[in-house]
Amino acid sequence: MRPQTSLLCILLYLSAVICLCSSNFCQGQQVASQFPVPSNLDWRSLPPQSALEVTGFIRQQTEGNYEQIRTWEATYAKRERSYASEEEMSEAFETKLTGTVIEEFNSTMRIVIDMDAPAVFRSEPNIKLKFMKEGSNEEIKGSLVKPVAWNSIVTAEQFIHFDSKSRWPNGVSDLPNNPKTFNKRVAFREPVKKAERMELGNLMDPRDFFKFGGMKAFWDDMTDYQNLVKNESDKQKVERICKIEEAVIAGAKWYRETWKAGFYYTIIWNPHYGYHPQSHICTRDPEGKDIMSSTEWNWKTVDNIYVPSYVKQRSSRRPDGKFGYEREVKMLDCILNRPLDSHQFDYAALGLEDGDIIVDKIENIVYLWGNGQPEKLGIVGEKYEPPVSESVKGGTTRKWLFVAANVAVLTLFIAYALYRFLHKRPKTA
Repeated sequence: MRPQTSLLCILLYLSAVICLCSSNFCQGQQVASQFPVPSNLDWRSLPPQSALEVTGFIRQQTEGNYEQIRTWEATYAKRERSYASEEEMSEAFETKLTGTVIEEFNSTMRIVIDMDAPAVFRSEPNIKLKFMKEGSNEEIKGSLVKPVAWNSIVTAEQFIHFDSKSRWPNGVSDLPNNPKTFNKRVAFREPVKKAERMELGNLMDPRDFFKFGGMKAFWDDMTDYQNLVKNESDKQKVERICKIEEAVIAGAKWYRETWKAGFYYTIIWNPHYGYHPQSHICTRDPEGKDIMSSTEWNWKTVDNIYVPSYVKQRSSRRPDGKFGYEREVKMLDCILNRPLDSHQFDYAALGLEDGDIIVDKIENIVYLWGNGQPEKLGIVGEKYEPPVSESVKGGTTRKWLFVAANVAVLTLFIAYALYRFLHKRPKTA
């Protein structure tokens, strides 16, 4: 990495840590929107033709904004809370626990994205994990459950990750009993499908903040409505499935979109955020009171491009009305479209040092990292054969020389004896 880039990253990271520790976000208080949804909006339903124009406009605004991002460097403060049953936690802590336990992660994550590659670098070196009893918030201490603080890279071809704080005292099972792997830090290269199954937690992806539920991009949602109107001749049926509403206040036009597909999905598009969504709520009822899941956004502009500055997600609603999973993410710094270092997405970016081990589960090879390059140590599963020492080699050589000499002497003796025997035979008449 370029020296000036390294210095800038260090300064940005330090400022991020300070912000995380001092902000209301760290204390569990939600970040207020700069442009909240007014409570006195007077919504009116738009006819299909007008709704087509509005959805086309929102699609153009959101997709056009996103396509301006070529590279994305940012630091995020992240808090995740989930609920676990007493059975799950009793097994993890190896002791009997009663009641529901809250699991909370707090961390800062540095992310670098090449949008065209595509490739994503993540660094989450300091993760704080604590368990609390629901209701009293009494902290539960345990030594068996620890967070993994790793650096990782995901590209179209591979998923590599490295926990810089952990050492493997007995080496790796992929190359058993090899002393060169003892007490070493280990990086892993694995198929990219493994990363695809880990979108939450350590593999948070800010590109998903431009999607509903991490799956459908905002502009694709607009296309769904346009296809519905074009393919369905019954206008009343269209409005029963999806309704687009408009409200005007202080000269600004707000839009609300409601889908009925088993549950009710309501999206509010904020004019002050470049018509990006303010909220996406899934409810059981059309009034929007029985909430199943929700996402809330705040946005800011970086070089005239809108990016999410705060995202709060809630899902997995429990029978008691509380949510089983919550995640809050606050952007602390952001740089867009700056040229990236040529080694941003290879092993060097993970922070490997001489002597570290790489287990390549794609090529089934174990490497030793040294002088900025991987050196083949062995094939996965290969049995370790201790090298023969020079003293043993010398002793073995002398042994075989001694045997050879004795064989030679014995051969000469037998030959001589045979010669004498043949020449001492009595002469015949």
